[in-house]
Amino acid sequence: MERFIIPGMETQAFYSVRQEKTVMGKLKSHMSSLMTEKGWSDRDFIAECIRAGLSQDTAKKFLAGETNFQADTILTVANIFGRSSIGDVIDKNNGNH
Repeated sequence: MERFIIPGMETQAFYSVRQEKTVMGKLKSHMSSLMTEKGWSDRDFIAECIRAGLSQDTAKKFLAGETNFQADTILTVANIFGRSSIGDVIDKNNGNH
């Protein structure tokens, strides 16, 4: 069964693919704005991810806007950007963004 985490709902762990259909489109990646804020290229971000112990493939998935990650991976990326919240990287788009 494929799984993904919904930021802000880490205590409820993972949701199944069946539930994904009701949630997809509500998740939003903030990678673009974080990259601009740091002045980083894709290469810079990938290098920072590797230094933090993440794989190049994981970094590329973040860059592609994927939101299918475990909470600890998202938190690692948040820390790379100097943030402490998962919601700073990926959050539920409630129409206010």
